Amino acid sequence: MTPRIFVSHCAADHDLGAQVAEFLRAALGGFRVSESSLPGREPAGGSDSLAAVKQEISDSGVVIGVITAHAFDSGEVPFQLGAAWALGKRLVLLLSPDGDAHELYLPMGHAEALVLGPKPCSSWLRR
Repeated sequence: MTPRIFVSHCAADHDLGAQVAEFLRAALGGFRVSESSLPGREPAGGSDSLAAVKQEISDSGVVIGVITAHAFDSGEVPFQLGAAWALGKRLVLLLSPDGDAHELYLPMGHAEALVLGPKPCSSWLRR
């Protein structure tokens, strides 16, 4: 079975979420990477997007949350991260410099977190 990664981001952060997913696809060629908010995209599993996202999270080994100033506006990112936490998935949070990490609830506070910024991220890739 192909390892899977789910990238959770809000619609307002579509470009950033797409960049994260594209980076992961390029760096981890053997992984299937899916995203939560792609305009015009019908999620795998049919037209019921909520059921499809639930299935994608359930099938993923790692869920990456893109946390920006917009991430909590719609509620979809905290909902998806909470579902991933409840399913026992490994959580990695990518915190943008404009994000407000203090809004994360306690379970999310125990996830792995990396701060996005202008510096190269090669140091955390070697871990």
